[in-house]
Amino acid sequence: MIDTAIALALIFMMLAALVSGIGELLAMILQLRGKTLLRGIESLLSGATALNNNDLSLKDRIYAHPMIDTLRDGKRLPSYIPSASFALAFVDTLTQGYKTAAPLFAGLPEAVSKLPDGNLRQALTVLVAQANGDAAKLQTLLEGHFDKIMERVSGWYKRKSQLYVFLIALVVAGALNIDTFAISRQLVHDTELRNRLVAQAELVVKQAPPAPATAAAAAPAAPPANADLQKEVAQVKEQLKQLNELRLPIGWPRAAADADSAAAWGLTLAGWIISALAATLGAPFWFDALSKLVSLRGSGAKPESGGSAGATPATAPPSQTTVVVQNPAPAAPPEATQASGPLNDFESTRLDEIDIENIQRALGMPDTQLSGVLDANTRAMLRTWQQNNGRSPSGTLDEPTVLAILHPAN
Repeated sequence: MIDTAIALALIFMMLAALVSGIGELLAMILQLRGKTLLRGIESLLSGATALNNNDLSLKDRIYAHPMIDTLRDGKRLPSYIPSASFALAFVDTLTQGYKTAAPLFAGLPEAVSKLPDGNLRQALTVLVAQANGDAAKLQTLLEGHFDKIMERVSGWYKRKSQLYVFLIALVVAGALNIDTFAISRQLVHDTELRNRLVAQAELVVKQAPPAPATAAAAAPAAPPANADLQKEVAQVKEQLKQLNELRLPIGWPRAAADADSAAAWGLTLAGWIISALAATLGAPFWFDALSKLVSLRGSGAKPESGGSAGATPATAPPSQTTVVVQNPAPAAPPEATQASGPLNDFESTRLDEIDIENIQRALGMPDTQLSGVLDANTRAMLRTWQQNNGRSPSGTLDEPTVLAILHPAN
C-alpha cells in the first residue's frame, strides 16, 4: 500500500507542476495579475473620475505617471507597483491636478479639500488628520493604506487562481485521461510499474524541493518572475515531457477492458476530478508528502546534523515550479556489473547507510571500520563471501544476496 501511495504522490506532483506551468503561461498571456492589480487601484480610488474636468480619469492619469508607466512591460499592465511609487504618483497627480500651493505631501491636505465628496476624500481626510501636518508621516500612512488594499487584492487573486487551477487541472486530466481510479488499479496489479515509480520517487526526493509557491497561486502584489513568454512555453513542454517519461497508464484511447457504459464514464469523470483536486494542492505539497512516505518506507535520505538537504530553499523563481525527473537505470544482473562500477537499481534505491553497515558487520568487518559505504574493502569482502557460498564473485549486491547475508539460513 505504501508503494502505491508513493507512486500516486509522484504522479500528482508531476501533474501539479504541469498545471502550475500552464497556469503561469495563461496568467502572462491574459495579464491576470495586472488586471487584478488595476481592479485594486480602482477600489482604492473609490470611483473618483476626472480632475478639473480633465478628459483622463484619475486612474488613467496615475497609470500614465512616469513613476508607474516605467513599470510596464511594453504595453502590458504592470503586475506589481511598490507602495512608495504609487504614493508618489498618486499625490503628485492630485497636487498638480488641483494646482496646490505646496508640492507632493505638503500640498496633499489642500488637494483633499478640493476632491468631490466620496469614499476617497473621506479616507484621505482621515489620513491627513492622523498625520497632523507631518508630511513624512502622511506619506507613511498613505503607503500603509495602499499595502492594506493590496492585501485584499491578493486575497481576490488567490481565490480566483484556485478556481483557475482546478479548471486547468480538470482539462488536463481529461485531455490526458489521468484517471486516479484507473491508475490506482494498474499500480496495485502491475508490480513492475509500481517498483519503477517508487524508484523514480526516491530519486526525486533526493533533489531540492519544488519552489514553495506556484505560479497560479502567487499573489499579484508579488514581483513578477524574470521570465518571458517563450520561457514559460518551454517550461510547460518540459513538464509534459517529464510526465510522459514516467510511462504511466494514461492517455487515449481508453483500454479495451474499459466499458463504455454511463457508469464507467461516470467513474472516469470522478477519477479526473480527484486528479484535478490533487493537482490544486501544488507540487510542493506533494513533494513533502512524497518525502514523508519514502521516509516511512524506510529508504528516505537520512538528515545530516546541520539539517536536511531538502530544507535548502529552492533557487527557482516563485512563479515557477520545476520538478526534475531522472529515469532510474534498470536493474542489471549481478554478473554484468563490475566491482568498481555503479550500484545496481536495488542498491541505489533500497539500501541506506544503516543497511550497508549491517551488511558490513555481517560480512565480518570490525565495528571500527564500518563506513556505511560500499567501498573497495566492502566489495572485496563481498566477493570472498560470494565465493565461499557458491555464488558468482561479482562484488555487487542484489536483493537475494542482501537477504542471504542479513538473514542466513539456520
